[in-house]
Amino acid sequence: SAFLIEHTYPNPASYQTRVRLHVLKEADVTLRVYDLFGREVLSSRHDQSGTGTHEVSLDVHTLVPCVYMLRVSDGTSIIERPLTILR
Repeated sequence: SAFLIEHTYPNPASYQTRVRLHVLKEADVTLRVYDLFGREVLSSRHDQSGTGTHEVSLDVHTLVPCVYMLRVSDGTSIIERPLTILR
């Protein structure tokens, strides 16, 4: 994998969460959030993320309270983590 998810904070989240990524080689990294039915409800793309640590903020205030799946991909590798939204 060309990247690692260091952490998602806060999780559970209410309005915003930050995803810290460690990119091992330059890549276009996409973050997507899916509901329990597999529908994409949020996405964020970061073209040509250089190597090193990156922190991406996701605005989740429009999502209903539930458990979602955060999927991070560089086109060849995918890492998924649960993301819980609370109010």
